[in-house]
Amino acid sequence: SRSLAVDAAEIDIRVTKDGQLVVFHDKSLKRLAGINKAIKNLTVNEIKQINLKSGAKIPTLEELLNAAGDLPLIIEGKGTDWANKLAISLQNYQHKKSLRVISFNEVELGKFKELQANINCYHVGFFNGFKSIKIAIRYGYQGIDVHYLAFNPFVHSSAKKNNLNVILYTPNSTFIVKLINYF
Repeated sequence: SRSLAVDAAEIDIRVTKDGQLVVFHDKSLKRLAGINKAIKNLTVNEIKQINLKSGAKIPTLEELLNAAGDLPLIIEGKGTDWANKLAISLQNYQHKKSLRVISFNEVELGKFKELQANINCYHVGFFNGFKSIKIAIRYGYQGIDVHYLAFNPFVHSSAKKNNLNVILYTPNSTFIVKLINYF
């Protein structure tokens, strides 16, 4: 996994009809497989029969964890009802120290944090970094993950004052990355 020359990989998880966790961003298979069905309405066995437009298959979380080895992971919980399942899946995971669990869903992430207190959790926010800071403090998270357009010196200062780490998402240009590194 280190041959990829990346610091970490971010993955998204969703719950299937039979309560399993699969690694998939979208609610539905429409965009990536041309099938208008939601992940939550399919079993893992049904999902395993599907080929994405790219020819790839959708992995379970367990398959991805095994393939990732010691590569640090950022796992984003999508939707609802994933906290208990993820906590159980990570019970014996050997690389917990390099793991971060993130979500827009503060309540579900809060449930996960109660079950796996030793795993770092970050609230994901769209354009209000201060709201994410308040949520992170309320639930005892270790950081926030905000859109790069919501990042500014005031959010950075407030996060640092509250001992919160900051992750920014989707800075897709070299200029933006250089600007962010300035802070």
